[in-house]
Amino acid sequence: MIPEDRPDRIEEAKALEAEGRTEEAAALYRDILEQDPENVRALNNLGTIWENDGWLDSALGLLDRAISTAPEIPVLHYNRGHILQGLDRTEEAIDAYRQALALAPGMTAAARNLSQLLYGEDRLEEAAEVLRHWLTVEPESAIARHALAAVTGEGAPDRAADDYVTGIFDSFSTSYDEKMARLDYAVPGLLISRLAHLRGEPAGSLAILDAGCGTGLCAETLRPYARTLQGVDLSAGMLARARDRGLYDELTEEELTAALLSRPGAFDIVVSADTLIYFGDLRPALAAIAVGLRPSGHALFSVERLDEDDGFRLGPSGRYLHSRRHIEEALAATGLTAIKIEELTLRREAGKDVAGYLVIAER
Repeated sequence: MIPEDRPDRIEEAKALEAEGRTEEAAALYRDILEQDPENVRALNNLGTIWENDGWLDSALGLLDRAISTAPEIPVLHYNRGHILQGLDRTEEAIDAYRQALALAPGMTAAARNLSQLLYGEDRLEEAAEVLRHWLTVEPESAIARHALAAVTGEGAPDRAADDYVTGIFDSFSTSYDEKMARLDYAVPGLLISRLAHLRGEPAGSLAILDAGCGTGLCAETLRPYARTLQGVDLSAGMLARARDRGLYDELTEEELTAALLSRPGAFDIVVSADTLIYFGDLRPALAAIAVGLRPSGHALFSVERLDEDDGFRLGPSGRYLHSRRHIEEALAATGLTAIKIEELTLRREAGKDVAGYLVIAER
């Protein structure tokens, strides 16, 4: 824990942060540091505010000062690693997370970030070692179990567990939109352009489901087509961001196959942007979509591409990759007719293009 230096004023600043009054909190932290330049809590907390504001170099300077005063505090190394990660100084971030774990072996947030960075550097054995350690601390962690299966290829589940998906997306719901923008995330725009080709100019006449809606990145362009626009997602954190957009008629915290099966024939359009990548075998999800669609309704979804001839595979990213043949067979098995299966780039990740398929199907 960080020492309780000047707790009265520190707690006042923390209360301001909790109320969303971050500018006032930052001003108070700066005032504290003018009086006490090595106040570790003020340095750390102001660094966190500046990181969230995008002032990463300045935030890093504050964390460096804090660590020079109190190198034994694990959270300082963790926060420093997070800033370095944002600066794409990957090797330094790895070292910072390792230091945090050396001081606090039970800090699972550091284990998660460290394993993800090691995966991104293609250091899979090191990532697996970190994940195995994580499971000794937290044996029931769905995130650690799934990630270990992904990087080792051992014991891969048929689909990602609900608590894995919830844990992942709740954890970065507040930064999701910004992160996807940095990755040149193209799927929402691509799906909407294909919807326009299918349905022409928007007339506000369609019942649309955004299945796995996340923070609602598709909502702005779906809304003009929609008489009703519904969204479902497992992550309460993501739904909170989607709700802030004020564009959905209904948002529910629900697993998408259950949502569709409980709403037979309810939708003209089902859109699923980068959600079916958490399913291995696509048939259960596509069967549910077929149930939820009205006759002549359309499904538009994206998956990551597997270049092998058949099947699907859990990739080291923790997401599933699907072959064209598997997509075609799953569509046929569930009563959906493929209109188009298009190869394209979904986004950038770790400096590389992520190859995928954009699929349009009709009931």
